[in-house]
Amino acid sequence: MAELRRSAALVHALPGMTVRIRDGARLLLTVCWDAGPSGRHMSPCQYRGAVSWALGQQRAGRPVRVVGCSAGPVIECSVAAPGSVLAGGVVRSRVGQRVVWATTATLPAEGMVPLLESADVSCGADLTVRVLWDDLVDVSVVHFDLDHSDPAVPGAGDRIAHDLLATCSVAELLVELAEVDG
Repeated sequence: MAELRRSAALVHALPGMTVRIRDGARLLLTVCWDAGPSGRHMSPCQYRGAVSWALGQQRAGRPVRVVGCSAGPVIECSVAAPGSVLAGGVVRSRVGQRVVWATTATLPAEGMVPLLESADVSCGADLTVRVLWDDLVDVSVVHFDLDHSDPAVPGAGDRIAHDLLATCSVAELLVELAEVDG
């Protein structure tokens, strides 16, 4: 469920992103902003709503599964060129004159902001990290953007994004361990 939640928040937040849900090699669903290819298609808003509904069912103790999926679904994220999906699910996308990096965390935004403010990430650029809480799927989208005119921006931005991903992942792990010890 966490991967569905994360993909729903990202595809809803980033133009040009596509999510494909597969059962092995068989394509079950394509989620994107345009009409997309033939077959089963949902808009990001519809997908986010469906994932939110499934999350509510799961939290109410009802079993949830992806229809037509024999095992756990394979969720593939992609973004229109010149963007890409980097290791760890970090998305790099060009929006206008800016390059945007985004990742997700299952922690609420109010807990993420102080954590990210204390993280030591910089590339010498004026950097503002933003956290948007998606209350339908209970996921924070962590993102920042830089001017794409500097050729060093993609490499520096990728390093910053992975530092932020590591910070978010460690925070999530600590929360999960505290809940287990609870």
